[in-house]
Amino acid sequence: MKRKLLTLALCAALALCALPMAAFADDSVAAIGDEKYPTLQAAVDDAPDNIQITITLLGDASGDGVIVPSNKNITFDLADSTYTVSGKTVGSSGTETNGFQLLKDSTIVFKNGGIKSTSDTCNVLIQNYSNLTLENVTLDGQQLAAGANSYVLSHNNGSAKLLGKTSITAPDGGVAFDMYYWPSNGYRDGVKVTVNTTGTITGKIEYTKDSISTDADAAEKNVLNIENVKHEGAFNVPVSGANITVSGGTFSNKVPDAYLKNGFAPTLGADGKYTVSALYVAQVDGKNYTDLASALTALATAENKTLVLSPSHPDVPIEVGAPLVINVEGAIVKGGILQPSANFTRNDQDGSVITVTANNVTLDGVTVDAGAVDAGAVKYAVQFYNVNGGKVSGGTIRNDGWAGILLNGSTATVTGTAFDLSGSCYAAIELGKGSGVTTDPNLTLAGTVSFANSNTNTADANRLIWVDLDPNNDNESIPAGMVTANNLTVKTSAGDMTYDANGLLVTKPAPQPEEPDEPSAPAATPAPAPVLDSTPKTGAVSLSLLPLAGLGLAALGAVSRKRR
Repeated sequence: MKRKLLTLALCAALALCALPMAAFADDSVAAIGDEKYPTLQAAVDDAPDNIQITITLLGDASGDGVIVPSNKNITFDLADSTYTVSGKTVGSSGTETNGFQLLKDSTIVFKNGGIKSTSDTCNVLIQNYSNLTLENVTLDGQQLAAGANSYVLSHNNGSAKLLGKTSITAPDGGVAFDMYYWPSNGYRDGVKVTVNTTGTITGKIEYTKDSISTDADAAEKNVLNIENVKHEGAFNVPVSGANITVSGGTFSNKVPDAYLKNGFAPTLGADGKYTVSALYVAQVDGKNYTDLASALTALATAENKTLVLSPSHPDVPIEVGAPLVINVEGAIVKGGILQPSANFTRNDQDGSVITVTANNVTLDGVTVDAGAVDAGAVKYAVQFYNVNGGKVSGGTIRNDGWAGILLNGSTATVTGTAFDLSGSCYAAIELGKGSGVTTDPNLTLAGTVSFANSNTNTADANRLIWVDLDPNNDNESIPAGMVTANNLTVKTSAGDMTYDANGLLVTKPAPQPEEPDEPSAPAATPAPAPVLDSTPKTGAVSLSLLPLAGLGLAALGAVSRKRR
């Protein structure tokens, strides 16, 4: 009896010992709710059609490739784990080279984890025909078997969204993701991909088509929107007119202009990367504006009275369709490049890209490029109208109209500015008095002013200053005291020059050595030079905050053009 009891006790002990071993012997890879599955494919096979279910990865796992058939609605919660395709790969008959094959008419989400492959037959990590979302997912294709011919994520149909901090890494030379328009295989609906991720995509982005479709067909059906990404790689897009829109992100290669969303532009950073962002045309008191009209309204009540042009993309020109009127006294306009649009419309007689109608306005480093517009529309790059204290500092003035800068009954200082004249432009600077303007203009030139000219009007080919005060006088010289030169150097292709009484550039005299004092007969008093330093005239009428509508537009800018 004792021997029998001992035997029973031993059996019971062995049974108890076996219980924890059975618990630890669970090799399940995934679960749907409380139901566990030995492989990811087994969980997919158990998912019902057209009913949303979640398959959760139970930890880092490896196994064969996975086919998700049509009509599934599956969320793969990777649960901060990684699934590695290490065995048999999947795909269509004869091309079983996919890690995952996601078939048409399914809705699939992968989130919160990673997918990679170590299989020696895996050339495409995910082949997608479904409507796919990747959110906070890392696709690591660095070990894909085809190397530079590998595709980490390939789209032949459906849609895809790359969200959160999703990242994709291709092997050297490989494709991170592609979009292939494939009607010859029955996929005529095309592909739509949206990229809005803080993650990094490393590898090529490819946009291609099959041989039976036209570029126009592919561009209509395949749509790529990139809203945010860090992209290390190039675009491979042999399709003409590809439907690609980029509105954000940082790129190792410059994004082609054709792909940039309207109102967006790239900025080259110190790290050599290009960042695409909204093109703000102006900034006032630290606030950015996408249109000049709103910025000018804000300037009227701004604390610092400063209008910064193109704060986000200083090298991108701003097109204006009508004169930009600065009517705020003491305003400073900084930087930027202004270009009149092809349909630039002048306000009656005001054919200026910038018109200043307030006292003490400074243009600091502003470039006005009006050289490509019909001279009938743009007469002047900049006009100061009946004001005092104007200043143009730095920047470049390019024009082939009448003159670069017009002082219309105004006083202004020009220093450090470059003039580039072409066409039949009269001069870099014009001194005039329009109809109804009673104050004489007055100009101070200072610092280094550069002058380039390809003028077809040979009589004015080297004219720095043109005077147009008397409509009955065709050859006015510069009145004494109207122009003051303070340490002026005029840089031209022929060297440093100065200007004569008619405003024409002439060779600058070489400095003469001082002669020792010796008694001599009194010399005749020389005639005064035609251009003398003098104190600028005062008394100009202030038109601060006066809009163009109140100026009598028939008179504004209507300086006589005697040789036109």
